[in-house]
Amino acid sequence: MPVEILRLRATFFDLRLLRDRHELKQFEEQTDTEVAPVSHGVILGMPRNPLETPGMPEAGREIVLERDRITMDLSFPRSSITKDYPGDDVGSFAGTLHKVLSCSDDAQEGKDARFDYRIEAVCQLEQPAVVFLAKRLFPPTLGTLDVRAGSGTLAMNDSTGRTWQVALEPRFNDSSSNKLFLELTLAFESAPLPSNEELMNHLVDLREQLEEIVKSLQGGAE
Repeated sequence: MPVEILRLRATFFDLRLLRDRHELKQFEEQTDTEVAPVSHGVILGMPRNPLETPGMPEAGREIVLERDRITMDLSFPRSSITKDYPGDDVGSFAGTLHKVLSCSDDAQEGKDARFDYRIEAVCQLEQPAVVFLAKRLFPPTLGTLDVRAGSGTLAMNDSTGRTWQVALEPRFNDSSSNKLFLELTLAFESAPLPSNEELMNHLVDLREQLEEIVKSLQGGAE
């Protein structure tokens, strides 16, 4: 059952990331990338459009690192950093996440925060995904199944207090699709912000757990 990883995403809550020119400059120097933050279609950082204006709500910012297929939506209180089509490369993504955190004064390593990681993938099947799922949920004694639609979500805590959530559904919720969409999330409700090594370990855990879920699905009845 071939698996294609569509994207990796990390989301940080209640942290202001890369919120001023100094932090952006540090990030540019560490990534060797020119950064042009955009808010509502307007380039930020220009004289008449400062990153921070006293008395005004903080603007959400979008930063795109085209070379790495990374998009950052830095919108307090919920900032998402996404890498499209990462393949097996979780190391560079972990490195970028660590640079974002280390360059942001509000996100010092060791500070307790809420954050999560998400991986999205599709599996190519030899039958409609709804039928594939139904065969793994219902016994053959029910006879021929007329499956019309199907999706499922399961959430659980592991022994360390981390929360895992997995969602399964046909690609684009199309009942005729032979592609199964999987979304796996690893969430930390309150934990110290991770180091570079911990970021890498978390992303590897996420990828390996996805592979275990796919293996389990493959082991079901045909």
